[in-house]
Amino acid sequence: MIVLSPHFTLEELTESGAAARHGIVNEPTAEQIRNLTRLANDVLEPVRNRFGPYRTSSGYRCPELNELIGGSPSSAHMEGRAQDGWPLGARDRAGELHQVMLWLKANRWRVPFDKAIYEYDRWVHIQVARDGGTPRGVLLQKFHARPYEPYRCDG
Repeated sequence: MIVLSPHFTLEELTESGAAARHGIVNEPTAEQIRNLTRLANDVLEPVRNRFGPYRTSSGYRCPELNELIGGSPSSAHMEGRAQDGWPLGARDRAGELHQVMLWLKANRWRVPFDKAIYEYDRWVHIQVARDGGTPRGVLLQKFHARPYEPYRCDG
């Protein structure tokens, strides 16, 4: 087990049921592991410290896996700079995800995230800027039939 931060491991941020089912080796390079380490320490740890244990549904994706699941061809997941997840144990997941987004908005100058996207009432996508880049603190939302739009807490 490779520990990236106090509460996140490389295995957690690279595990993929879709990759396993299709025989895809989802193994990051050293540079991608450095990005995952930055993501875990600089952004995911502060989120976890505020909201408790945090479930990863998608972290690093190799290009083959990203294509298989229909990810964007320019996805930050392929660089190890993004994670999709949610706080565990929430009775109202959508409500808790909104709380994560509001907290990120209030802390965007303290928590160096590049982009956070409230997606489909199911998870929050959080990404860091490229190494050496300036985090923008962009907040968006995405629902199935609509394009990405600025985040609004009312969905």
